[in-house]
Amino acid sequence: MVRSISWNLIVRDTWEPAVRQTAFEDRLRHMLEEAHRSAGLLQRKAHTHNGYLHQNNTTADEVTGDAPPTLLRSASCHDPDDGTFEVPHFLERSSTFMRLRRPFKAGRGYNCPKLAAFNARDLHVWRQILSQDWRDMIGTDIDILFYINHCFDCEFHKEVVQSLVDLDANRGEFDGVITGDANAADINSLGLSGPGEEGHSGLVETSDADTAYHIWTCQVCQHDSPREAQFCVSCQTYRHDSTMWICPGTEKTQPSLPRHKKKACGQLMRMWDVRLGVPCCSSCGEVRYRAHEDVVFAFFCNRRPDVAVRPTGEETMVEPDEPRPQRNKNINGR
Repeated sequence: MVRSISWNLIVRDTWEPAVRQTAFEDRLRHMLEEAHRSAGLLQRKAHTHNGYLHQNNTTADEVTGDAPPTLLRSASCHDPDDGTFEVPHFLERSSTFMRLRRPFKAGRGYNCPKLAAFNARDLHVWRQILSQDWRDMIGTDIDILFYINHCFDCEFHKEVVQSLVDLDANRGEFDGVITGDANAADINSLGLSGPGEEGHSGLVETSDADTAYHIWTCQVCQHDSPREAQFCVSCQTYRHDSTMWICPGTEKTQPSLPRHKKKACGQLMRMWDVRLGVPCCSSCGEVRYRAHEDVVFAFFCNRRPDVAVRPTGEETMVEPDEPRPQRNKNINGR
């Protein structure tokens, strides 16, 4: 049986690499600049006489309509060197927000302030990317997600990108998902008075010849914890709810003190019921414990290594011997 035409052959025969790639990046960079510039003007208009921004001025019309949204805490003024307008970094922070790429340990998962974090203006740009006609730049038969994946070594797929653009600014969790702030919960509401119920799905029992020693296995990191522990001793996940964790970070009330002298945060947090964003403690700002490590990230990520976006936009299962799209340095001009 004749094999299908390879990825690189399709790209080589369809595109004029240098000209089209440069045009695409220039156009996308212009979209980023316009979105942030417009949002900056809206922010300045929203400032009060004492210099504070009314966060509730962000409306659904601004997020879903033609005007880029005003932003919340994640939309602070950017440093021109933080990669805000650089296309590769825009795609990297988008991949992090969509949980296709492991977050950084610090800087709310994006290594802020050295690098810019994903924000609602980036969401606006993604809506533009999917709604605009790119045929004059990438060819009439080339899907935009395939083009981005191939040229920039990304793993975007339709399901996760669609869930991104479908975010509704009218829903209560919108701000928290964008900024990464999880919900603070009251640990007393869990009623942690005992070691847990017998027969719970997260409880694993083992025994030796003399005594029975009860443990439970964390569904997130697969680490065993003693029966009396209600939170995983490895990743701090609550034994009965994988979306909840105890933050082991430090309080921000005394920033001048060295880290080892600060009080532990200890806040119980619950992730939003949306598989997007980098979960952070809303009290101290720390990224969910160990979320930057493969073992925890794998549980919450949206990667689909067995699915590839074809040049036409169709998503198909990847055959074992079929190469996935590879980054072409000649196309990228790097």
